[in-house]
Amino acid sequence: MQKGLLLALCCWVASSVASERIVRVGLNYSAPWAYSNQQGVLQGIDHDIVFQALSAAGYQVQIELFSHERMLQKFKARELDFASPIAFDIPGAHKSLPYMEIQDIAASLTSANLNIAQLSDLGDKRVVAYQKAIDVLGEPFALALKPQNYLEMVERDRQIDLLFSGKVDLVVGDKLVLEYHSRKMYGEGQIQIHPLFAKQTYPAAAWDPDIIKAFNQHLIVMQKKGDIQALMRLPRP
Repeated sequence: MQKGLLLALCCWVASSVASERIVRVGLNYSAPWAYSNQQGVLQGIDHDIVFQALSAAGYQVQIELFSHERMLQKFKARELDFASPIAFDIPGAHKSLPYMEIQDIAASLTSANLNIAQLSDLGDKRVVAYQKAIDVLGEPFALALKPQNYLEMVERDRQIDLLFSGKVDLVVGDKLVLEYHSRKMYGEGQIQIHPLFAKQTYPAAAWDPDIIKAFNQHLIVMQKKGDIQALMRLPRP
C-alpha cells in the first residue's frame, strides 16, 4: 500500500515538474510554416507540430517567430530552449528526428515560359533567394550563378514583388512558401515551378536532451496517427 502510494506520488511530482516547465521556442517566421494572422495569432504547419508535440509532453510552450538568422543567434546565445528548423550542427545542442520536409525550387512567372531544367540554366538569369541560400544549397548552386545577378534577402513578399515587377527572373526558395505568397499576393497559377533541388527533411534542436526525447516520442505518435499529414493539408490563409 505504502509502495503504491509512493509510486503514485513520484509520478505526480514528475508530471507536475514537466507541466510547470516552460520551453522557450523559436521558429523561423515563414508562412505557411510559422506566421501570425491578422489578429496576431500564431499559426502554421511547424508551429502546430511543435506546439502540439511539446504540449502533449506536458510542457508550457512559449513560441516566438524570428528570421532564421536571428533565431539561430538567439538559440546559440541560449535565449531559446528549442528552435526549428535547424540545417546545421550546433555544438552542444541535441537534434530531433527530422520531420520538416522542404522542397527548394526555382520559381519563374508562368507568363515568362522559361525552360529551367538544370542548375546551369541559372547562369544568365537574375536570381533572388532566401538568406544563407548558398550555404544551404551548396557549391553547385553557387557556381551556377553570376554574382552580379544574385541577391539574398529575408522578406519573401519582397522576393515575389521583385519577380512580378520583372526585376528578377527567378526566386529560389521553399516550394510551399513561394506558392503561399504568390497565391496570396497575385492569385493562383501565376508562377511556374522548376524542381532543381533535392528534398531535405530538417530537425529541430534543443539544449536539453529530455526535451528532444519527449518531442521525438510525441512526434512519432503524431506521424503514426496521420496528424502531421493532416496539418500539411490544412488551408493556410
